[in-house]
Amino acid sequence: MNQAEPQPTRLLHHEDTGLLDFEATVTAVQTRAHGCEIALDRTAFYTESGGQPADHGVLAGRTVLGLRREDGVVWHVVNEGGLAPGDAVTGCIDAARRRDHMQQHTGQHILSQAFVREGARNTRGFHLGAEESTIDLDGEKPEIELCESAAVAANDCVFSDRPVRIHEVPREDLDRLPLRRDPGAEHEVLRLIEIEGWDWSACGGTHARRTGEVGAIHLLGLEKVRGLWRVRFLAGGRTLRYLFRAHRVLDETARAHSLRWDGLAEAVRAWTTEIAELTREVRSLRVERGEQEAERLLLATKPGSGGVRLLGLWREGAEPDELRALASRFYAAYLDAVNQR
Repeated sequence: MNQAEPQPTRLLHHEDTGLLDFEATVTAVQTRAHGCEIALDRTAFYTESGGQPADHGVLAGRTVLGLRREDGVVWHVVNEGGLAPGDAVTGCIDAARRRDHMQQHTGQHILSQAFVREGARNTRGFHLGAEESTIDLDGEKPEIELCESAAVAANDCVFSDRPVRIHEVPREDLDRLPLRRDPGAEHEVLRLIEIEGWDWSACGGTHARRTGEVGAIHLLGLEKVRGLWRVRFLAGGRTLRYLFRAHRVLDETARAHSLRWDGLAEAVRAWTTEIAELTREVRSLRVERGEQEAERLLLATKPGSGGVRLLGLWREGAEPDELRALASRFYAAYLDAVNQR
């Protein structure tokens, strides 16, 4: 450290999650092996926390390579130095990434409350991934009917375009609020996210201003992970891109077989049944061919001294079913010869 310890950074995204451009003053600079770290008096950059990845963007014309928070100070890792304490700088957040993260994180709040309302399943974990997001639910396995009803309820919340508000609430006032779960943190003042008429939850992430900004929520699948039920989901632009890709694949596959895309499932079931029947028939024919080949070889060879047949065989390209039948017939012939002695 080449100057006094900086004061804690003011987190602008806690006040306005839609803020993408901001001005700040450099409070400290330190050089590291991985680059130059810059502390500011205030920042709109979100550092990775609570299952949500960090923002990307530019600070004073420098690419922000990473972010970390230590003792309340946000350090911005940039690709070049040249800044000093007291310098005025501007920051710009990657808008597309911030919008995507707000959609996924707000979508998680909405979906988690939907599972509480529809099936009394509480969320015990959340992860916002690069391709999809997940929530981990407690309790028994959510059946398909519960997943569908939760998805419908969540999208109803989205389409009703409810306001999303940020509150700073003293810990002693928490009892009067319908929190979805105990925040567990020991802070004297907690940041709460309210989705009007739907959900209250303690959270430090970035969220949409209204539920309509979240876009459609789509469930991808369900699996058991460490005693919890992990629900994979998409929200907003991710849902739209996924549905575009999925429909394109379905439509192209269906057209290749002169079908409509919504007729593929029935066609695949019929093809699966037909393939199973053909597979059984082919195996039966291979066994029959192996037995016939064994008979031909046995007839074509004469016993040597002591009544022993010597046979060399190379079957290139033969299937295992055929070879097993051939070997089985040879072994049966051997047993017959032994029993006749």
